Amino acid sequence: MWKIIVIALCACAAFYLLYINGWMIINAKRAVMYIGSRRGNQATFSSCTGYIKRVVRFRESRTYHFTFEPELSAGEVI
Repeated sequence: MWKIIVIALCACAAFYLLYINGWMIINAKRAVMYIGSRRGNQATFSSCTGYIKRVVRFRESRTYHFTFEPELSAGEVI
């Protein structure tokens, strides 16, 4: 039993370290209707909602400029 607890704690610590360093992304999306292709290279969906979280670490102290260019047909981006 204690081996399982130690493995779970090590996995949690590894995930935490990956997340705070920007290597692991948390992605959660839901769709009312989702149809994927057989080969897995295309998908269509309707009424999608969700979020993507990622920590970005900057190693240097300087000014950065970000550009966001969404291609939405309908919906809202926050």
